[in-house]
Amino acid sequence: MPSTDTGAPTLFPFAVNWRDSYHVIYEFKTDVFTSRSGREQRRAQRSTPRKQLQFSITQETSSPLNRFLYREQGSSITVADRSRIGRITEAVTAGSSVIVVCEMPTWMVPTVSIVLGGALHTVASISGNTATLVEPAGADLHPNTPFYPAVNGRLSDSFSLKNVSDRVAEASVTVALDPGGNTPDDSGSPQEVFNGREVFVFEPNWASPIEGQFARNSDAVDFLRGRIQVYHPINFSTRIRQFSVLFPTQRDRVGAVSFFHRMKGQRGEFYLPSWDDALDVVHSATAGSTMVTVAGDHATDTTLQAVVLRLADGAQFYRRIVSITSDGTNSVLQTDAPWPVAIDANVQLTWLQAARFAADQLDVECVTSEVSRTQFSTRTLEDLPVLPSDNPWNGLDDGAWWLIDFYGWRFIRDALANPLHRWLHVSYPKTAGLAVFLTGEWWLNRFYGQPYATNELATPLHTLIHRVLPES
Repeated sequence: MPSTDTGAPTLFPFAVNWRDSYHVIYEFKTDVFTSRSGREQRRAQRSTPRKQLQFSITQETSSPLNRFLYREQGSSITVADRSRIGRITEAVTAGSSVIVVCEMPTWMVPTVSIVLGGALHTVASISGNTATLVEPAGADLHPNTPFYPAVNGRLSDSFSLKNVSDRVAEASVTVALDPGGNTPDDSGSPQEVFNGREVFVFEPNWASPIEGQFARNSDAVDFLRGRIQVYHPINFSTRIRQFSVLFPTQRDRVGAVSFFHRMKGQRGEFYLPSWDDALDVVHSATAGSTMVTVAGDHATDTTLQAVVLRLADGAQFYRRIVSITSDGTNSVLQTDAPWPVAIDANVQLTWLQAARFAADQLDVECVTSEVSRTQFSTRTLEDLPVLPSDNPWNGLDDGAWWLIDFYGWRFIRDALANPLHRWLHVSYPKTAGLAVFLTGEWWLNRFYGQPYATNELATPLHTLIHRVLPES
């Protein structure tokens, strides 16, 4: 008769060998239905991804590892998810149940289990940057000691074990986490949005080349004698790109993983800058212009409907293409809104294409506890209008889009949202990644004076971020 698990899962007792990378693998499941015209319908079969942890361990004495594998292989175990890390800032003495952290992770909430100092603890309560644990610390802990969320999963059915001597052993470990039974990864909120789609804001790592291909299906009528006739049922070419991204910090890695979660693998659509297909500006355009002349003969294409302007300070501005006029040598692009800055040969202007991920799996390789990297695979799509029901940013009014169009998302985050709690000495909840404004009128009065606020932007700005807080 088959055996079943009984009792609480055993905590995995062995340390990770960081000589080899620590891999976290996320996998969604998407059904993709493609019509003869190339248009797609996609359905997500999972609301949260399956998740695997892969790492290696080295033991100076192989006996404890052998006994653990004999006893626990295929069984449910508890392991520290080392891709999500927090650190305490103050020393903890044995017997104490209070820890102070430098920044409270989003996943750390009451009842969550954590691994701290090699032991399993349950969070009882949280107040600011202080957490109270159910189980007191069993030993003294020094500042900067890391802690991780404790997750349950199963060791793989097959195991690779290498004995490098009569005592030392190395093993590669794979743990498949239990679906729905662990602390979920934070799906976060969009960083930048344009035309109803989120924008992919992560830079490729040029230490590795961007690889890809162009694909377009064709049908041929051939009677096996004489001429043939070729038809193109799909009116556009699909570009598939594979590129790597390097994340210097844990925050950067979490942002990319959250983006993949919001897309649900292949299910979602986003805008992707074409870093390897820059548009060379031929004639400078002044600020306020909607026309820009670029080199090359560019024809209207359903996959090339938008552009992105990037400045040296990292600011980005997005515009839709209204029309393209070509004389065979150069092309004039007309945009739907004026540019807020002058455009010349010193700025970077590239296409902005609608795209989706080409795979449901994302393998994040953690080189250290902070630095990590991954490989993305994307596939371009027709830039079709987004239905209002699929656009989470419909609540932004004309005043909000005015600020975004002319100052960029980076200005909104850095100059408005982040310092606001310091100006008013209070903190407000986050909505879609930006701080909720007290009132738009207050901001305009503070920086431009009453006449400007009253006459220009005060009326639409009061609904800048979906809702209004009571005036103080």
